Amino acid sequence: MSASPRNILASRVRGGALLDIRRYVRLDTAIRRQTELAYLEGQPGDVIEFAHAETGMQIGTIRVQVRRLVTNWVWDS
Repeated sequence: MSASPRNILASRVRGGALLDIRRYVRLDTAIRRQTELAYLEGQPGDVIEFAHAETGMQIGTIRVQVRRLVTNWVWDS
């Protein structure tokens, strides 16, 4: 049995500089963990972008603002 491909990319950007890229198997795991990291380590202005590794299609973003997180997903359009 082979391992599942990690096709979900989560890229954290601060002030135009790439901080971190992590790969996940499931989108729900990626969203939960990146939301947690945004609360723990995020600063206002940080953006976390979720995309598919093979197609490059953007799935959504999380933007860190003062006292809140703003999300935008492809299925909300």
